Amino acid sequence: MGDGVTAFQVGIPALDDFVLYNTQVSINYATQIGASIVMLAVVLLVTKETKRRSSLFFINVISLILSVIRSLLQTLYGVGSFNESYAYFSGDYSAVPSSAYANSVASVVMTLLLLCSVELSLVMQTRVVCTTLRDSHRLAVVALSLLITLLTVGFRFGDMVQNAKAIIDLVPTYSWLASAALIMETISIWYFCLIFVGKLGITIYQRKKLGLKQWGPMQITCIMGGCTMVIPCKSCFLSNKIP
Repeated sequence: MGDGVTAFQVGIPALDDFVLYNTQVSINYATQIGASIVMLAVVLLVTKETKRRSSLFFINVISLILSVIRSLLQTLYGVGSFNESYAYFSGDYSAVPSSAYANSVASVVMTLLLLCSVELSLVMQTRVVCTTLRDSHRLAVVALSLLITLLTVGFRFGDMVQNAKAIIDLVPTYSWLASAALIMETISIWYFCLIFVGKLGITIYQRKKLGLKQWGPMQITCIMGGCTMVIPCKSCFLSNKIP
């Protein structure tokens, strides 16, 4: 220990698991940084000039910027004082500077802000997609969208508060709030994908009835949107581990 007298033991398997886990998490967040930057460049270059003044465009750009910042903060944790072998295995965090605490707390706050921007973007897109529906159906879909969004953001907010307290108090925790937040985020993604894929499927069917059978972006988007509804994402559980 830091006193130079008290000894503690660390097995090689435990050390290997520690290094492997941190490597996996760092790769995960580094990949998110690269993907977010590429997507941001695509959005800025491809979006037409007339659509760059829309609120949805600004929200999507803000979401990608928040994604870069949040992933960067999480990546910095991997090379920070919290992640040193001595501090982790001994439980002695006395040498960890306040900047490391600030980085970890900022990362969980950024996670909430990113979720809020993404959910807002999805709700706005849902309103646009449902413009052709009957008023009663459109209001029901939008109301359900708002309910799911509020529940998702609410659970993530509660988890953020508990997570921030755990970081400050140096108490590792993974409560039911974290699981509930992940479940609600999964439900939210599935729900909005269902709306978008369903709308695309109806449009494709109508085009087919009109004799338009060519393979195009609409078919590709429909297939990929359907895939996101059934293929689980392991990285979301890794990305929500408490630093």
